[in-house]
Amino acid sequence: YSKLSDPANWLSINATNGQITTTAILDRESAYIKNNVYEATFLAADNGIPPASGTGTLQIYLIDINDNAPELQPKDAQICEKPNLNVINITAADADIDPNVGPFVFELPSVPSAIRKNWTITRLNGDYAQLSLRISYLEAGVYDVPIIVTDSGNPPLFNMSIIKVKVCPCDENGDCTAIGAVAAAGLGTGAIIAILICIIILLSKCGGQQEVPICGLGAILFLDQ
Repeated sequence: YSKLSDPANWLSINATNGQITTTAILDRESAYIKNNVYEATFLAADNGIPPASGTGTLQIYLIDINDNAPELQPKDAQICEKPNLNVINITAADADIDPNVGPFVFELPSVPSAIRKNWTITRLNGDYAQLSLRISYLEAGVYDVPIIVTDSGNPPLFNMSIIKVKVCPCDENGDCTAIGAVAAAGLGTGAIIAILICIIILLSKCGGQQEVPICGLGAILFLDQ
């Protein structure tokens, strides 16, 4: 007996008696699994002259266990610095199947305390929740918000994921303004003012060829400080 096809190299066969054994952990979430089934083919040949042979396909059905923690989605988002209808919809992806997936539980960690002070999570259903600001104002910038996601497996698995939230000033439509995007990128107020002054100088002295490099250099030096 011998192997013809064992895509993941998970099996071995005794050449004398044909007994098949596993040589590695079989993973249902592997790319080699199709519809929860792993297939391998084997060859059997007798000792005749010439030898006669035949092939057989072994199908192994893998039962799911809760061995994958859920992953938060999305990984980055944008929200206005002042609370309004602007919220972030969050969900989770889990490589397992029912009943080892949702409904999910979304929670904010208790440490550091600023997380629960600044943010809140509202449950929508078993798969979705909303992240929003709890306080009336949060300075523009990029914030790492940790969120704990727990699945419904037995026992349940959890994972703490980080969502990068860009907080910025918004217009009346709830969209991040141009200046807000600069502020959210991490530039201080002084740097933004320097950039705006340069723009004003450029616009007011369009006829001078000397102004562009001088003003641009000034903004760069200001930002470096």
